[in-house]
Amino acid sequence: MSALVLALFWLLALLAFVRGVPALIVLFFCAVPFGSLAAVPPALTGGLTFTPLPIVAALLSLRILLAPGQAANLLSGVLHARPQALLFTFLLVCVVSTLLMPRLFAGQILVVPVRAIEGPMAPLAPSTQNISQLAYLAISVMTTLTASVGLRSARVRAVVPRAILAGCLVTVGTGLLDYASNFIPLDVVLDAFRTATYALLVDAEVLGARRVVGLMPEASAFGSTCVVLLALLYFARRAFPASDPMRLLSLPACGGLAVFAIMSSSSAAYVGLGVFLASVGLEWIWRVMRFDQDTMNAIRVEALIGLLALAAIAALFLLQPALIDRIAFILDDLLVSKTTSSSFEERNMWTRTAWEAFVSSWGLGIGVGSSRASNFWVALASNTGLLGVVLYGGFVLACYVRRRPKRDGQAAALLTAGRWALLPGFAIGILIGTSPDFGSLTGMTMGVMLAAGRSRYETSPAVIESDRSDHSTEQSEISIA
Repeated sequence: MSALVLALFWLLALLAFVRGVPALIVLFFCAVPFGSLAAVPPALTGGLTFTPLPIVAALLSLRILLAPGQAANLLSGVLHARPQALLFTFLLVCVVSTLLMPRLFAGQILVVPVRAIEGPMAPLAPSTQNISQLAYLAISVMTTLTASVGLRSARVRAVVPRAILAGCLVTVGTGLLDYASNFIPLDVVLDAFRTATYALLVDAEVLGARRVVGLMPEASAFGSTCVVLLALLYFARRAFPASDPMRLLSLPACGGLAVFAIMSSSSAAYVGLGVFLASVGLEWIWRVMRFDQDTMNAIRVEALIGLLALAAIAALFLLQPALIDRIAFILDDLLVSKTTSSSFEERNMWTRTAWEAFVSSWGLGIGVGSSRASNFWVALASNTGLLGVVLYGGFVLACYVRRRPKRDGQAAALLTAGRWALLPGFAIGILIGTSPDFGSLTGMTMGVMLAAGRSRYETSPAVIESDRSDHSTEQSEISIA
């Protein structure tokens, strides 16, 4: 069964690669929820697990770079004072840090290894995790950089909303499959997708109820994935053309993702949901302040849907008052009492040890993959040093200050969607981020923001069709589409 799953994945990957960038973008988002599947047999990789998402991301980057003129466009971006230059420099810092620092500080600093073999802490030493984690990070960086040039074409970028929706529907499907396994025997099917070599916590329970994990390695990973995709789809749904019937599936898909995020019983996912709801409220206020008639009409419809949802929830509580106590008990167990749990103490120890490693290295960092943490920014600082934090933080800020194009409504919608959709993921990363790898999905989102927006120095929207003077760019648009 596992061999059949692998054969199907590689067949889809090959067909998408042949068909071009739009097909690979769809496959990219559909690959997001398969975090427990080893797309390459671990026996061929020395025990390392490569899931479908980074593999599809690498194929997408390669397909974009093979188009005429795109490699030159990317090179131009990284060699000039543009956001891409910040991210590329960040990658160079990561490479140098990973090659030098584990050897320079070997035996002098205690760390929590990414894959601890004996005990929670060990002296710093070079390991295979340095190479594997650097490879994952490099794929995420290249996904961002290539998407920033490959999606400048409006024709290619138009597939993004549908691709996000497809990925969300697949994620909901994996949650349904895992939940259905509580009632019907589906172990043979699920085991075919759970071939990763790292620990899989798929049978965990909270208050006697099994946590839904989908096809991810653990419930927190599945819940976080649901929240990130929920935010992305909710804010990107306005990028659908008005005539596209698929847009009608957006809100039902958002509802399904919210339900499975709750059923994951993940405290990080719950915090992410809270940040998402806050982002929705702030985005409403921001749109109201624009005083645009079309925007006000849309807000009225959304407010009506929100009121109906609140009324349904209130009616449910009136019919089942015991639900209030049950929910309060669950939230207390997952959020309030979490601070006294052994897992909370362990994750705090990871973060504290990683921060001490950062300080002990005089802010230079100890190399990607040398130590784990439970906070993305602490992991980033300890692994890449202060320079890595400044470069990556500067790049994220550069993505946020991109200006909305005036002549491309879909590009403007995607840029705005990226700004809001990244916030829940950032919050989750602060709680459970173990490595400096920001992930291919976040990389794709920021790449779309760069492709859709424009800098303050550009006078035209960032779409390829607006600049016909660059013949090579025109040819690359034809090739990748």
